[in-house]
Amino acid sequence: MENIKLKKLDNGITLITEHLPNVSTFSMGFFIKTGAINETKKESGISHFIEHLMFKGTKNRTAKEISEFVDFEGGILNAFTSREVTCYYIKLLSSKMDVALDVLTDMLLNSNFDEESIEKERNVIIEEIRMYEDIPEEIVHEKNIEFALKGIHSNSISGTIAILKYLEEHYVAENLVIVACGDIDEKYLYKELNKRMKDFRKAKKEEVLDLTYQIKKGKKVVKKPSNQIHLCFTTRGVSNKSELRYPAAIISNILGEGMSSRLFQKIREERGLAYSVYTYLTRFTNWGLLSVYVGTTKEDYKEVIKLIKEEFKNIKENGISERELRKAKNKYESAFTFSLESTSSRMNRLASTYLTYGEIISLDKVREDIEKVSLKDIKKAAEFLFDEEYYSQTIVGDI
Repeated sequence: MENIKLKKLDNGITLITEHLPNVSTFSMGFFIKTGAINETKKESGISHFIEHLMFKGTKNRTAKEISEFVDFEGGILNAFTSREVTCYYIKLLSSKMDVALDVLTDMLLNSNFDEESIEKERNVIIEEIRMYEDIPEEIVHEKNIEFALKGIHSNSISGTIAILKYLEEHYVAENLVIVACGDIDEKYLYKELNKRMKDFRKAKKEEVLDLTYQIKKGKKVVKKPSNQIHLCFTTRGVSNKSELRYPAAIISNILGEGMSSRLFQKIREERGLAYSVYTYLTRFTNWGLLSVYVGTTKEDYKEVIKLIKEEFKNIKENGISERELRKAKNKYESAFTFSLESTSSRMNRLASTYLTYGEIISLDKVREDIEKVSLKDIKKAAEFLFDEEYYSQTIVGDI
C-alpha cells in the first residue's frame, strides 16, 4: 500500500495514484460516480449517450483529432458506462503522461455537445442498440435485470435526452475520482491536474437517490427467432457491502465459473443439454442478483431449469466440500495475482474499491477476508441466496 496515495485536488476531486517503477506503461481513468442508477425514467440511457458524445469534439479538437492524437502516440483511449459509474480511460507509455492529461481533461472540460453531434450520435446509439438486439445472448442479460429487479436500478444502459442539465447535476467534482497506475510522476500529475481541473464544476446540491427496490419472481419470455433458447435463471444476490459477499462469490464460482463447476459438469458434460453454461453475480450499492446463463434448446430448457433448481437446493441443504472451498479460494488467489500484472486492472480495482467503500482496501485485506470464509459462512449465504420466493427466469428465443 506504500505505493498507493490518495489526495484531494483543491476543488474536491479525488486523485488516487499507484507508482509502479518496474513497468513502462501507465493507465489513467476519470471515473464519474453516475450511471443508470442516477437516471429518471425520462432520462433512461442518458449516461451512455453522454459517454459517446464526449468523443465527438471539443473546443480544441474535432472527433477525428481526438482519436488521431491518441492513436499517433500509440495509446488506447476508451470509455464505459455501468449502472453506477461512467469512466473515460487511457493507456500509454510512461513518457507520454502529457498526452493523457491533454486529451482527458479536454474531453471533460471542453466537449461541445452541439445539435449536429447529438443527432448523429443518437443514430449511432440506436444502431448499437439494434446490434445488441440482434444477439439473443446479449438481450437476455439486460432483460433479466429489468425483469428480476423492480426499481430505479433496472433502467437500461442505452438511450437519449436533457444532456446539459444532467451534466451540471452529475459531472461534478464531488463525483469525480481520477486514478493513475504505472510508472508515473505523482507530484507532477497532482500539480498538472490541480491546474487543469480547477474550473471543473462543483455540485449545487447533494443528490438523494431513491434506492428502494424489489426482487421479483416469475417468468419473462422475449419471443425472438433463434435456433437456441437463451435462459437466465436468477435469484437474489448480495450487495457490494454485504458481509456475505465473499461466501456468495465462492458459491457462484462453485456453481458455474469454469469447466469443473457443478452446473457445467451436470448440464453440459454429463447430459449434453447445452454448449454454454455459466453463473455470474450482479452486485451494486444495496442490492444484488445471482444468475445462471444457459444456451440450450426448445426441447431441453425445462430440464435445464429443473437441474439448476436441484443444484440450488443441494447447496442450500448439503453445503459444499472442503475441497470445493479450497479450489474456489485458489482461483481467487490466481485472479488477484493475474490482475497485478496489468496497470488497467489495478486502476479499475482502486477506483471500484474507493467508489464503493470510500477508502482503498488492499489486496492483502481482500485475500485475508476470502481466506477466512468457512463452510459455515457458505451455509449461511446459501440459505439467503436460494429462497424460491426470489427465483425468476428470463428466456429469449422462439418459444
